[in-house]
Amino acid sequence: MLSRRLRLPLVFAAAAVTAGGVFAFARWSPAETKPVSSTAAPTTAAVTSAAPSPSATVSVAPSLGPAVYLTSPPAPKATAAAVKVDIHVDCKKGDDGNNGSLAKPLRSVDAATSRSLDAGTVVGLARGCSWQTLVRLRGDGTKAKPIKLTAYGSGALPVINGGRADDESVVLLSGAYQVVENIRVTNALKNGIVVHGSNSGVRSTVVDDAGVGVQFRAADTFADKVTVRDLHMIKDTPGGDDDYGAVGFLVEAHNVEIGYSSCTDCRAPSQDYGHDGGFVEVWNYADNLDVHHSKGSNTQGVLEIGADQPDSSANNIRIRNNTFRNAHGGMVLHTDNNFAIASAKISFTGNTISSTGSQDPPILDGDLSHVTFEGNTVTTASFVAHRTPASHRCNSLYLKGGAEVGYQRHSTEKVNGKASC
Repeated sequence: MLSRRLRLPLVFAAAAVTAGGVFAFARWSPAETKPVSSTAAPTTAAVTSAAPSPSATVSVAPSLGPAVYLTSPPAPKATAAAVKVDIHVDCKKGDDGNNGSLAKPLRSVDAATSRSLDAGTVVGLARGCSWQTLVRLRGDGTKAKPIKLTAYGSGALPVINGGRADDESVVLLSGAYQVVENIRVTNALKNGIVVHGSNSGVRSTVVDDAGVGVQFRAADTFADKVTVRDLHMIKDTPGGDDDYGAVGFLVEAHNVEIGYSSCTDCRAPSQDYGHDGGFVEVWNYADNLDVHHSKGSNTQGVLEIGADQPDSSANNIRIRNNTFRNAHGGMVLHTDNNFAIASAKISFTGNTISSTGSQDPPILDGDLSHVTFEGNTVTTASFVAHRTPASHRCNSLYLKGGAEVGYQRHSTEKVNGKASC
């Protein structure tokens, strides 16, 4: 069941802050032997023909935010190491009566994933294949032996097409130490991928045409080299202050890391807010969130933090060494409205942020008494901030048109030039 979450977008947040499952079992024949393993080297790819569409019921929360960026980043590069595959799935050559070996692959993803998998099991999807289905990984891996859903063979990335099913996610990682890598997830009505098991994550994967790219609902989880693009609203209705969607990465758990990833066109029209979306959104819990070496293009802001729980906490959030172009704002921190978070401490260091619309929100918005802002390069046609950050040094501030800094600069901050420190 979807839990209702109201979202306040960046475009209105400035004013608000300053003014006050069912599944089928895989068909394994008792007479068949254990699947034979093979190895497969990862690569990038596209889409091909489709197979049957099983459905899984999951219960995961939605997202918050606004988003937009200009150029689509390249698809994730292939890693060098070959991957050992235990269960093979091929939409063209497979048969669900097979044993899942390389010579006798299964045909549907559901046949491989509808049962609980043992630690260390690797499910391989044939490159060049596409399935219209929902996927739920079951079973717990370990640190040394994670459960994986990956690609094998050559050609385009295998595609999981959600078919706009009214479900919380196209791919759900329900157990601990599970990894999805080298696949493409597309056509999601709501979330592309939901990480619901601790120590699980997404690597070298593309998520497009979704309401939210990746949602984190368990601690110690990650996104590494994940490409998110072309997002849409999940809810877009007139009135009610309840639209949401177009968010690249939605964080609802502590100790999440997002690195070397990208979000392009993470911004969509909203009847309530004008536009909504964003690169990263935090809802209730996000201590130790680390977003680094990532890129955004045409996003409705970089980071939005909100909550509806009294024990909510977003401390030690680090946004570092990222590049956000056409960002349509920066950070919105809700501390004194319906979306107020109980505790938050954030640092922005070494980022390049460009937000050149004259009507764009400030780069920093909200209560900045626990915000560190150092070593960033900012271009804005609006304001850097309406309040003074707790610490602000060595920032290069490029002001377009009638833009203003909005606070008393530190001696190490330079306007329309590069800071020397």
